[in-house]
Amino acid sequence: MKNHSLTELISQLNCVYMIAALEDAPQSQELIRQVIDILRYKMDRKGHIIKVSEELTAVDNFISIFKLRFNDMLQYDNEIDQSCLDVYISHYTIMAFIENSLYHAFKNKEGIWKIKICMKKQGSFLHIKIDDNGSGFDIDKYMQKDMPDIEYGTILSTISRLAGYYKKEDVIKIKSSIDKGTSVEVNIPI
Repeated sequence: MKNHSLTELISQLNCVYMIAALEDAPQSQELIRQVIDILRYKMDRKGHIIKVSEELTAVDNFISIFKLRFNDMLQYDNEIDQSCLDVYISHYTIMAFIENSLYHAFKNKEGIWKIKICMKKQGSFLHIKIDDNGSGFDIDKYMQKDMPDIEYGTILSTISRLAGYYKKEDVIKIKSSIDKGTSVEVNIPI
């Protein structure tokens, strides 16, 4: 989406936000605000280096939207070492995997959907672990996709960006089992 189109979309969403305010619909207002924040975050911060706290705020907004729709069916948990919040990471390092879980991993999943983020410093690395109990996928087949045409924010683009930025191929490790879920480990030098 081009920046001009994004600006127009946000302007229209702000109009809907104002109508929700006039109708005294606070839940609708909050949902619209979160959608606006997510759109701005994805497009305006694209390619930036940001604080972990900023990425986690976007994750929280995104998950809140899905929790409104799916209620108790979606369970989100995190164990974040507070010393990690001021560490700088590449934009969409965590969000790409959260988006993937919510848009794809739970597509045909029955029962409770679970996502968990754990983060801590280990030596000279920031260790991030993202787990879901979704449908899983064939990681080897997925990794064989054509790299030149990957879209920003996808798993492949995130792997490529982080490998290029940190000059390491093993920044991200993914384990996935069909019908059991996916576990992503990100180790960022700090």
